[in-house]
Amino acid sequence: VVEAKVKGAVGVVCEFNHPGKKSRGSVRLRSGNVRDHPLIDDALLRDEEDVDCMLEAIKIIRQILLSPSMKKWVGSVEIDGLANSVEELAAASDQALREYILRSANTTWHYSCSAKMGDPSDPDVVCDPHLRVKGVQGLRVADASIMPFVVSGNTNAASMMIGDKCAELVLRDHGLEDAGATKNSGGGGCKKCAPAPEAPEEEPELTPMSRL
Repeated sequence: VVEAKVKGAVGVVCEFNHPGKKSRGSVRLRSGNVRDHPLIDDALLRDEEDVDCMLEAIKIIRQILLSPSMKKWVGSVEIDGLANSVEELAAASDQALREYILRSANTTWHYSCSAKMGDPSDPDVVCDPHLRVKGVQGLRVADASIMPFVVSGNTNAASMMIGDKCAELVLRDHGLEDAGATKNSGGGGCKKCAPAPEAPEEEPELTPMSRL
């Protein structure tokens, strides 16, 4: 947290996100009982390369805060367990920064990649390119879990695209040749699935009483 010198000015919270591609977690079955919670291992920053990337990110933030154009506006710095002043931040060693990262890093709850899509011959692959789960009839996965690795941006848009693509694949695999070719305002897919247009309402016949 960085507090500005100007009276009444708001502070600044500096954050950095790293979609680590080296540290890979896992989701495993605890038992054969579907009511048992799975075994989830985040494996956060388990690979040193991901830690090195985070270290470079925090050093860039420090460089920005300590630059002449920014430093004159910085009133105080509060980084829990690392620095309580601009001077302490400037003097922090790489080892101190690394320990802070390992102690403070957390997720942004965008879990993904637990049901990887890819070549079915790959033992780590769960879904084929049509999002069908290997060895299971009639089951597909259409969310962020099929990503081979997490995208560098927010997963929301990518997940929406995956869902839309899955709908198109389902239509195609059921022999609907025009799948996805004709979209309507109601969110439909192919021409065969589009709802029939509603018939215009007939005007009621006017009677002497209705004219009054």
